[in-house]
Amino acid sequence: MGVAKEYGAQLRPPILVRPIHQTVGDAIADVAFGFLPEIEAIPEESRTPDQIKYRKWARAWLAEHGEEPVPDTLSLIRESSGAFDKWHKIGFIMNERHIVRPRLEDLHTDSVPLSFQILKRLQGIPDDWAFVGSDKAQMAQICETTPPVIYRVIGHAIHAALTGQDVDIDQAARLKLDSKRWKTASGFRSMAQSQNPARRKALEWREHILREEEGP
Repeated sequence: MGVAKEYGAQLRPPILVRPIHQTVGDAIADVAFGFLPEIEAIPEESRTPDQIKYRKWARAWLAEHGEEPVPDTLSLIRESSGAFDKWHKIGFIMNERHIVRPRLEDLHTDSVPLSFQILKRLQGIPDDWAFVGSDKAQMAQICETTPPVIYRVIGHAIHAALTGQDVDIDQAARLKLDSKRWKTASGFRSMAQSQNPARRKALEWREHILREEEGP
């Protein structure tokens, strides 16, 4: 990250006073075990054998793997020859994408199928963000993407250097990421139409960068 020299003195590294410690269970439980809340709401004596086994499977997985910190997905896909074992060690089966349902025929493994939805959750990418290409290409795109929350925090640090307006980084890092806000600007179609009082400085900075790229 960086800004033009005249803003350099104002650029400060973002520091979280209250670091975020998210577990695998926090990130994926509702995606990987979407039927669990519904089953647990059913009186125990009324549950079917499928539901009983599903609940046991989900609870056993969460007890073993759910409290682990969210892994670095990029390190897990490097050296593809060992990637399967790396994912399996933390509770996932790498080459399956299906959603496990409370049916005995689905409950044939102790691992959780590594769907792209789960991968996006582990990497902090919004659920509705779409990737294209083969399974291998999509997996690489997701795992090689820097978690968007990091870009958000860096963006606030650069904005503060340009405008002098500080943002509570701890609060910003905890806001839910909404991909719709990225795809469509809120309230205006371009920076030139924004009513933000910091618009002038942002435009000057943008023009400076464009001149640098074009050269003499």
